[in-house]
Amino acid sequence: QLEQCDYDIIGEGSQGTVYLCTNKQSNQRFVVKEVELGQMSAKEKELVLNEAHLYQSQLSHPNLIKYINSELSGQNLYLFMEYANSGTLLDFLKNLSEQNTVLREQEIWLVLLSLMHVLRYLHSENYIHRDIKPDNVFMHQENGVLKVFLGDLGMSKNILQQKPTTIVGTWEFQAPEITRNYGKEIDFWSVGIVLYLMLSFRLPVMRAESSENEKNRIRKLISQTELPPIETKYKELNEIMKQLTKIKVEERLTANQFFEMKLVKQKIEELEQTYQLGYMKSLLTKLIFKLFKQY
Repeated sequence: QLEQCDYDIIGEGSQGTVYLCTNKQSNQRFVVKEVELGQMSAKEKELVLNEAHLYQSQLSHPNLIKYINSELSGQNLYLFMEYANSGTLLDFLKNLSEQNTVLREQEIWLVLLSLMHVLRYLHSENYIHRDIKPDNVFMHQENGVLKVFLGDLGMSKNILQQKPTTIVGTWEFQAPEITRNYGKEIDFWSVGIVLYLMLSFRLPVMRAESSENEKNRIRKLISQTELPPIETKYKELNEIMKQLTKIKVEERLTANQFFEMKLVKQKIEELEQTYQLGYMKSLLTKLIFKLFKQY
């Protein structure tokens, strides 16, 4: 399919290259993730093939990056994905910082609602993401409407098939219980750290270097003390951030509890027209019915 497209490199990493492709006939734009399997360890290869498998499954949600196709050619795997034209949330925050400005409250709510909504869906399908961070949150502008997507399912795990025990994810966004038995709650912690970053433009714990000692220092800090307080005029969002980052798993805010909050229901109503969030109300009804049937 690459031969039918004009393409530009938009990202390069240790595992391969990411291209932005434009189909010469349809003018459709999409992303192709080229992964060089031959250069990978067995573990790295497992994660990449896991991502391809998940995208080929029936997982589908308005806030999940859409899978188009995949091809295996020699030692290279090609994943064809939906294109988000405004980059990642990390890019978005960097641009705002360079302009000496901050996120508007409604933009923070949009990201939070979108992440919690897609997590409610993934968790209802018995998947945990395990690597939520600004780099894996994608932004897209369409007809003046900003949309938010969660991507990169490489670390995701079906908790019905096998109990998760592997320590994965990015240090600064890992939940305190990642080194012990853990479950769906680790995703909510990571959303809490993303929310912390959106409110303060800093992380609660910053790494000084990439070393085993530094990793252990970060884990020790987040498992023993509450996160450093931040000053923000968005008091309601700050309170939700605190609830998402409770050290005790049983006290941590879940997606079900989040969407039962009167404040959250009010925000969906307020932002429904601006960000076309009508799907949230209809999908929530379906998810509640599905969860009810499970019991």
